[in-house]
Amino acid sequence: MTIKVFINKGIGKIGRMWYENNHINWIATIYFNLRQLTFIQAIKLPVFVYWGTNLIDLSGSIIFKCPIKRGMVHLGKKWTRSQGYTIFQNRGIWEIEGKVIICKGTHITIAPSAILCTGNSVRIRENCYIAVNKSVSIGNNSEIAYSSQILDSDFHYIIDVKTRQCQYNKAPIVIGNNNWIGSYTTIKKGTITPNYCIVASSYSVLSKDYTKNIPEFSIIGGIPAKLIVSGKRRVFSMTSQSKLYDYFLHSNNIFVLTENENIEKFCN
Repeated sequence: MTIKVFINKGIGKIGRMWYENNHINWIATIYFNLRQLTFIQAIKLPVFVYWGTNLIDLSGSIIFKCPIKRGMVHLGKKWTRSQGYTIFQNRGIWEIEGKVIICKGTHITIAPSAILCTGNSVRIRENCYIAVNKSVSIGNNSEIAYSSQILDSDFHYIIDVKTRQCQYNKAPIVIGNNNWIGSYTTIKKGTITPNYCIVASSYSVLSKDYTKNIPEFSIIGGIPAKLIVSGKRRVFSMTSQSKLYDYFLHSNNIFVLTENENIEKFCN
């Protein structure tokens, strides 16, 4: 109990100071890696845990499906709108396929026998809530904006009073590659999104397989979410975003990417 409080809360004023300055909690980092990984993997310290992160249950495991490097995963990293403590509970399996940033204030819980899979260059912004009771997969280079929630279970059952039938309340969620999920989005059980999908409207609700009738490079949104427009994709590259910022700082004209510029490189 003493060790757990020490890890989660820090050490008095020093701990609070480091937490406010977004420093890595090295004690929690070492503890986390040793609990979740084999010793050979753990000593590489692939997961950095930041101050203000509560490690509730680490009885599950992490499986790296890629070469392990130091600091590949950042758990509880402070971002612009971060509030409160990061909460992490893993009683199942977390499969990691590359770099992951999980921002401060996010709550992640993985139930026994459940699997969370994160691709390469995944960003989960501040104050999100992810509850994995069966399976949640987040594709490569996808980003979940702040205060969104991903729930692969209804957490309750509903019975049809006429047929007296009750359906299973869990279904896997698959978020495609290069997705951008806008803020305050709710993603419910059974959701599958196409690659290069943008959820543009705040408070959108997703609850089905959108790959059946919505193509890649589409923007969806609403309650329930529906197609808004196709042929669009998110610019993730910070270099390109800076270039666009400077351009529109001096011009109101539409920016046009030249034919010899690679759109994939420009966006990522």
